[in-house]
Amino acid sequence: VKSLFAQKFGSGKDEYQGRLAQCQDSLQEVAALYAQKYGHGIDELNEDGCVWMKTMELSRLERLEESLAEVQFLFQDKYGHGLNDGSFDACSNTELQPLQTKLDTVKALFYEKYGHDVDDEEI
Repeated sequence: VKSLFAQKFGSGKDEYQGRLAQCQDSLQEVAALYAQKYGHGIDELNEDGCVWMKTMELSRLERLEESLAEVQFLFQDKYGHGLNDGSFDACSNTELQPLQTKLDTVKALFYEKYGHDVDDEEI
């Protein structure tokens, strides 16, 4: 009886698998058409039918690192050498010497007035 039923109506398992494959193919086709028309996939919708877009904002540290990189690039462009390449001390020693002398004078005046160095950690 089972074999006659299977011959007449088909095997339940095979028929189910065939219909399931057809449904999956149809679903993929509809999903592709939807994405083509609306610019986003069906999977990007929430239960209310809204599309959520995630934007990546840089953290404060990342923004500071970008600014530092930009300043270093501009310094390199202007002076022809970087701050961290070891040539800074040798190349700009003549430029910095007057500033260093003034800084030493200010530190000495500070020491005279307050009785301790400006660089002291404990006051």
